[in-house]
Amino acid sequence: MDASADLDQSQIDEKKALAWAAGSKLRGLRGERRLTQQQLADLLGWNKKTIQRFENGEREMTMGQVFELAEALSVSPAEFVRSVEKSMGIE
Repeated sequence: MDASADLDQSQIDEKKALAWAAGSKLRGLRGERRLTQQQLADLLGWNKKTIQRFENGEREMTMGQVFELAEALSVSPAEFVRSVEKSMGIE
């Protein structure tokens, strides 16, 4: 069963916006550290396509993935989440 079947359109739009904002933040942090998508994927033991999908907002991150990404990028998970919320106008 499709997980989005129980969501209304506004909830789906909000989830997409959140995925895009998180991906945008990930792309920025990765760029600041001068890492390629492949280098970050290798650090995490992930596939490069996973990083691409996160950065393009095509895939949502789990909390576990947020923690792994934050550690790999030398930021706290809380800082990562706060910056995503701030970019979405959530304070």
